[in-house]
Amino acid sequence: MRTYILAITTAVIACLLPATGVASASAAAPAQRAVEEPPIPTLKWVKCDTEDAPFRPRAAAPAPLCATAKVPLDYDDPTGPTATLDLLKVPAGNPQQKIGTLFVNPGGPSGSSTHFASFFPEIVRPVVAGRFDIVGIDPRGVGRHTPMICRNPVRQPEGFFGAFPMTKPQASAKIAADRWVRNACRTKPSPIVNHMSTADTARDMDLIRQAVGDEKLTYYGISYGSYLGATYAAMFPTKVRALIVDGVLDPISWSKGRGDAAKTQPFSTRLRSGYGAHESLMSAFARCDVVGKRRCALAGNAKAKWNRIAAKLEHGPVEVDEFALTYADLYGNVLGGLYSASDYQRMMRWIRDIYTQMFGTKADRDRLSRAALAWKPAQRPHLPEPGKYGVASDAFSGVACADSLNPTDPWQWWHAGIAADKKAPGFSRLWTWASSTCANWPASTKADAFMGPWGHNTSYPMLVVGNSHDPATPMHGARTLRGLFGNSRLVQLDDWGHGAIGGNDCIDAIYRDYLVSQKLPRDGRTCARQRSLFP
Repeated sequence: MRTYILAITTAVIACLLPATGVASASAAAPAQRAVEEPPIPTLKWVKCDTEDAPFRPRAAAPAPLCATAKVPLDYDDPTGPTATLDLLKVPAGNPQQKIGTLFVNPGGPSGSSTHFASFFPEIVRPVVAGRFDIVGIDPRGVGRHTPMICRNPVRQPEGFFGAFPMTKPQASAKIAADRWVRNACRTKPSPIVNHMSTADTARDMDLIRQAVGDEKLTYYGISYGSYLGATYAAMFPTKVRALIVDGVLDPISWSKGRGDAAKTQPFSTRLRSGYGAHESLMSAFARCDVVGKRRCALAGNAKAKWNRIAAKLEHGPVEVDEFALTYADLYGNVLGGLYSASDYQRMMRWIRDIYTQMFGTKADRDRLSRAALAWKPAQRPHLPEPGKYGVASDAFSGVACADSLNPTDPWQWWHAGIAADKKAPGFSRLWTWASSTCANWPASTKADAFMGPWGHNTSYPMLVVGNSHDPATPMHGARTLRGLFGNSRLVQLDDWGHGAIGGNDCIDAIYRDYLVSQKLPRDGRTCARQRSLFP
């Protein structure tokens, strides 16, 4: 079931040479909200169009319902102009025993929470789907009614659109493409573009919590959804009924960083996701060698084979099965495969076949499986690109750049990626360049973002969940968040892939007990993996 999440999550999944620096120190404190309270939206639930609910719940589950909610465009003007958010609800299967509403978010930022909610009953225990309305709120800039759109009358440059640049000319092209996006969002943005911080999305969720009649929030968020959950918990600590964050981001690294790190390190470097991806792959290689070639095609010093492939591609593309494979393509493809444990066996066959194409005998190459060479992972990490025809629509940048302090010199992405690559080759540059539009991001104001403090006890303890070999949100993010929220509980799944929900009885039971009965697990509990990585 985790594969369904990965298709929605991410994943995995930014003027040339201005003076180096970051936003002023005053951005570190959240803005004071207006005294006047925003009106609670009125929700009118109707049958969803097929376009609204492409993932249908199990046959026995109620049909999804859709609604829109009007929320303040700017919470500094709570009764002024509004934004329209898209909502989807799968009603509780046992309405007579309904506890309340479970809000869900699949991450990104840019993932559709309405799509996620429509199939969420498939990936949780039936008792959870039976006792809660499952509701997804498409965050600002994501839904049909209020998408992020920026327009640039200048023709889009012929940029570099690979996973990440390998040379300075490629980096220059990427920086020019990023500048085109920023100019679009500076000169002609839709109104929502200036109001897309996670703090505003948390405020939206609190308004809609009140609109559905819940006294406190029940929530599940994975990946970036963990940052939304942590932000809500920090901003509304007395309004938490039960809050699960899964595949956890370190909120300090995401927002302002530690010390002066934001002057030279983009937030996507500070998160150490590159290290997480590197560790996931290296540990999978070790496991591959243990189980042998019958179960893992790359077995037999798998790491050395990978390093040989990467070293050759660093010198330029190689023709593989009638296409030119680049160093960046190699890491981009494999990172997507690392998101789901069910992809690892096929991914190892793909790497084996690439190795054979490059270094094997003619007889070996003739025996290759074209099915293996055609393998593509179910998802890739987010890689912002300018849109076509003068339109840029990139909710990832709209949210992440509004939330975070970053270098102002776009060449710091080049330097930071190379430096981080010393510990996690390839993957660090990939993750670093994922945020390159954020240099001098023109939209939103840091005064509307939440940058801490994160240290609170919530009205009910938060459940913090991490995965031992997560390629996007390594375990240190969960441990950090656990330390910031003193009464929270930490659970670890000893497995591969992004996030822990779906497919593990131990984790599923903990989620059920926590959401339905508010039963807390022992802090620090570890759930063992149930399936072999290479069955």
